[in-house]
Amino acid sequence: MTEGRSHLHDLARDPRRAHATAGGHAVSAAGWLDAHFEACRPEYEAILGGVGIEPGWRVLDAGCGGGNFLPRLAGLVGPTGAVAAVDLAPDNVAAVRARLAALALPCPVEVGVGSLLRLPYPDAHFDAAWCANVLMYLTDDELPAALAELRRVVRLGA
Repeated sequence: MTEGRSHLHDLARDPRRAHATAGGHAVSAAGWLDAHFEACRPEYEAILGGVGIEPGWRVLDAGCGGGNFLPRLAGLVGPTGAVAAVDLAPDNVAAVRARLAALALPCPVEVGVGSLLRLPYPDAHFDAAWCANVLMYLTDDELPAALAELRRVVRLGA
């Protein structure tokens, strides 16, 4: 069997792989995440609007996927705030950077490749962290480490 046929055979057995990132996580590619976000947009925006993010804050979008939350986060922090976004998948980061280039957001938004297990930021760097649709990719052993990393980079009292 040729490599192309093998790949198609694998997709037929597990169609979720069609939505995987280069990192191999099923249903984590930007395009699939876009469709999911659009289907749940009212609920996501209501949740995000109710978490208490304030103008002027520095906010991390941890596991930003396709970047769907970034415009709303930037709107919440406004021109005196800043947003940073990390994702484990370089292909998602590239998609987010391309999208951001076409948007006029009210604050700076920095995007990079990073792991929730070793966030590339100093202690207490952010006022808040947003982490949606990503923790389910972690193992039982990784989850406490990721939560500790999120806590590490968010300032006390936030």
